[in-house]
Amino acid sequence: MIKRTVDDYHQLSGKYLDKLKELEKKFLITGAAGWLGKATLELLKNVSKDFPNNIACFGSAEKVIELLDGTKVKQNKLSDLESYPKEKADYLINFAFLTKEKSINLSKKEFLETNRFLSNFISQQALRIEVPNVITISSGGVYSQDRTFVESIDEDIYGFLKLEEESLFLKLSDLGKRIVIPRLFNVSGPHVYKHDLYMLPSLVFQAIKKDKIIINSQMKVYRSFVSLAELMSVVLGTFEELELGESLVFDASGTEVIEIGELALKVKQLLHSEAEILRRALNKETADRYLGSSKEYTDLIRKLEISPHSLKDQILCTALYLKR
Repeated sequence: MIKRTVDDYHQLSGKYLDKLKELEKKFLITGAAGWLGKATLELLKNVSKDFPNNIACFGSAEKVIELLDGTKVKQNKLSDLESYPKEKADYLINFAFLTKEKSINLSKKEFLETNRFLSNFISQQALRIEVPNVITISSGGVYSQDRTFVESIDEDIYGFLKLEEESLFLKLSDLGKRIVIPRLFNVSGPHVYKHDLYMLPSLVFQAIKKDKIIINSQMKVYRSFVSLAELMSVVLGTFEELELGESLVFDASGTEVIEIGELALKVKQLLHSEAEILRRALNKETADRYLGSSKEYTDLIRKLEISPHSLKDQILCTALYLKR
């Protein structure tokens, strides 16, 4: 049997992939040391002729980011972005934003001011540097339960700030930039951290490390997962379809909706058939559905000839990473 690796699952695809490989594009990545940033670096490493020399990373602190094969990439302080030369980058990918769980331990004021600073600073630097293609990662948190947009900080501070950030970056399209903003709901990929916080890595971790898969939720929980490799293939391919001054915002949500109990069973079947699934009794009539609209995303996959990443492949990729 051929032994598979993370790279077998975690790779870019699509009709513009060869073009991306042929051209020596320069990428700026902000928030590069987070798991989404690291997973994106893994993707670019496998298509770039001159990696990591054509990558410039920025984040909260200067550090060395180590990838799965031992490749080391330097992350500069975010403030160093101010001295980056004009017209020397083709893409800016922005992951820099305090996540929702950070709002628990920070004051409302600190959470608000930090994220507003990040959004303003990075969008201003994208304009100054004259980057033609700009990506900022948004969230399904911009929606209320009724699928309208969050209307105030008091309703949902994270979602409201993400909407503000979207607006800031979309203004760059009026100044001649291509802007792509995916709204993330449930994403999989290597380098995921805090596996106890996220559904898929939590179930996978339990399956490969323990004999029991425990589900604590007392309500039905529905999710649809998208791999970061598939998502970044869509985002980078979309730039080839947009004219300068155009933008696209879309929900990054797959078509395969699954309830957590069914997901646990699928994980068990793939990774540890002897594992016991333990679930607390359901005592709530309501269900947790953190799902986006999948139509535009699946249309983009088809149009850009992206290789879809099945839920099975996402489970196996996550397992390979967590086994390391």
